[in-house]
Amino acid sequence: MKAWIEKFKTIKTGIVIHEKTIIKEVAVPFETKIPCDFKPFTAFKLNKDYKFYSTIANTGLTIDSLIIPNTASIIVGDKKSGFLGMKRDLTIEVKNSNSLMQASNITGYTYTPKKKFYEKTWFHLAVGGVIGGVVGIKGYKYLNNK
Repeated sequence: MKAWIEKFKTIKTGIVIHEKTIIKEVAVPFETKIPCDFKPFTAFKLNKDYKFYSTIANTGLTIDSLIIPNTASIIVGDKKSGFLGMKRDLTIEVKNSNSLMQASNITGYTYTPKKKFYEKTWFHLAVGGVIGGVVGIKGYKYLNNK
């Protein structure tokens, strides 16, 4: 995770989502009955990406439960690129803890509120110039009257 975060110049948002997909009691009948009689039995497969529990009979398969856990980590930020990492590209990246899960068609935007005229750089420079000019003229007149 640390190596992933270090690829970003600045991070605007970080989100962690813990999710668990659970599918319960789905019957999958066979087209033709298996021509032998046996007592239905359970079968399961457990690993870090899913837990599968089922019951098998001569008439079909019943998925008792299928559990797929996942932790999705999302980062929105400026990614380093270009010569010496000086260029900034706004990027949205998703990493899933479960190798079976995939994120696709991710879109996003950033909203920058429109600045008021008095919040803009040109206004600050203009005010600074006027104040500097007034102080300079007053100081010049003061020094010349002595």
